[in-house]
Amino acid sequence: MVPDREAAQVRAVAQRYPPAHSFGIEEIGSGLALRPEVLCEAIVPWAIATLDGLMAGTDVTRLPGALRQPLRTGPPPDDEEQIAPGIFAAKTSQRLRLLAGL
Repeated sequence: MVPDREAAQVRAVAQRYPPAHSFGIEEIGSGLALRPEVLCEAIVPWAIATLDGLMAGTDVTRLPGALRQPLRTGPPPDDEEQIAPGIFAAKTSQRLRLLAGL
């Protein structure tokens, strides 16, 4: 159950979107109820799509400390200087490459 002091705010937000029941928000005899599993199922894809759009619209070259460099496509080479030696040791690098199909 949504506490009465917050129910009005939840109703106001729910009215801006498709049917509230599709987000797990329902009016029942004793007030406003929320089904968290339905809400999460509905919000997660929306949040991911929103974040994807935000990331696509962000000019990262304007961010402080951003450098134009090609992205890595796999683990660093075995001979590359490592910040934390041993993380990508030869055997680990080989396993990562196999897992990635490289």
